[in-house]
Formats: sequence, structure tokens, C-alpha cells
Amino acid sequence: MTLALVSGQVTLDGIPLPDARIIFRPEYGRMSQDMTDPDGRYELAYTIERKGALLGNHRVAISTAEQISPSRSLPERVPDKYNKGFTLVAVVARGQNVIDFHLEGDAEGSVGEGPTDSEKKQVPKPSDDIEILESRRSEP
Repeated sequence: MTLALVSGQVTLDGIPLPDARIIFRPEYGRMSQDMTDPDGRYELAYTIERKGALLGNHRVAISTAEQISPSRSLPERVPDKYNKGFTLVAVVARGQNVIDFHLEGDAEGSVGEGPTDSEKKQVPKPSDDIEILESRRSEP
């Protein structure tokens, strides 16, 4: 198993996207993930102790929705086309990879407001293991 470092920035309509979960799902093996910082930057983690992602092709999903309690969730600010079905693609090569994602909002315009400071404090840290249900594969 060979890992490579992966970092980058996520923007939505040209603005850095904070507090978004980014998941890289390889064709085979364990996925890598991270949460974006206030500047929309991320650095993937394979496990809590190991940074990086497996080499090869990955399907990518980006989402801001978080369940903070059984009856309450933070709203999704990212259009469905980027967080359902893993339709984004990325290739992880040996060495340091910088992979930026420049997302565009829906034609209707509004992508929603970010979470309040009190909501951010309630958001759980990303889990080392996330269960992802298999979805249909779309070609880019």
C-alpha cells in the first residue's frame, strides 16, 4: 500500500469553503478525508496517524451537511452534484499532490449560509471510519 500526500483548496463560487468534509474514494481500498479550514484548505488523512491517500484514481465528494444530534443537522451549502454519487474525480500520483476544487453554485443562486459559531462547536470531529453507501457511478 503506497500513500501520497494530498492537499488543496475548495472554493464555492470563487469563495473559500470552510467546514466542508472532503472524501476521496479510491477504486479499491480505504478512503481518505479531511475537513476544510476557514480558508477552504484541506490535507487528506488516510487514518488518524497517517496523512495521504492511496495512489490512483479517486471519486470525490464534498459536503457541508453534518448531523449534530439525532434531530438536528447543519444545512448543506454545496450543490448536490458535488456531494451525491461521487461525481468529482481526482488522480493521486506519487509525491506531493495539490488538488484544488472550484465548485459552482446552483443556477438559482443561493447555496445557503454557513453554520453559526454555536453550531460549529457542536459538530463532531471527522470519524476515522465513515460508511459510504454504494451509488451509481457517473462519468465526468
